[in-house]
Amino acid sequence: PDENRRLKNFLESADLVIDGGGYIGEWTDQMLCRYDSRIVVFEAVPSFAQALACRYARNARVEVQPLALSNQSGHRHIHVAGESTSLFSGGAGDVSIQLIDVATYFEQRSWQEIGCLMLNIEGAEYDVLDRLIDSGLIARVRCLLVQFHNVVPDAESRRETIRSALQTTH
Repeated sequence: PDENRRLKNFLESADLVIDGGGYIGEWTDQMLCRYDSRIVVFEAVPSFAQALACRYARNARVEVQPLALSNQSGHRHIHVAGESTSLFSGGAGDVSIQLIDVATYFEQRSWQEIGCLMLNIEGAEYDVLDRLIDSGLIARVRCLLVQFHNVVPDAESRRETIRSALQTTH
């Protein structure tokens, strides 16, 4: 994929990589194969997180967190629909998940630099990015890869506001 070409000669094995929205681990696998970086995968859906934990059980470079990155800690229901699983839809496939405040978590882990933060979290990226920008922690992230989703109100204007704010740090 294109993001891997953009990261060429940018990441090293000592770098910390955050996969926000691990799902089945495809992106994590690509980062391991290309850069052998340390990776923390956030996947809040219990069945997906368990599958990832089994997949990477023998790989000390990967840590799976059964949490959803958010702008606040707590619990919510998420609609499970494969790769389209989202907090912003509902239905028969809803399960309870745990949210973690991204700023609080980064501070608790004493992460001073993150080589790459990838967010593919089906609409929750807006709140996570707003929180990182407001807290100033976004400056600790060298490379940011985001898939923006149009499932939240005012998605386009929120995306433009975030992009403007990122121009000062990225």
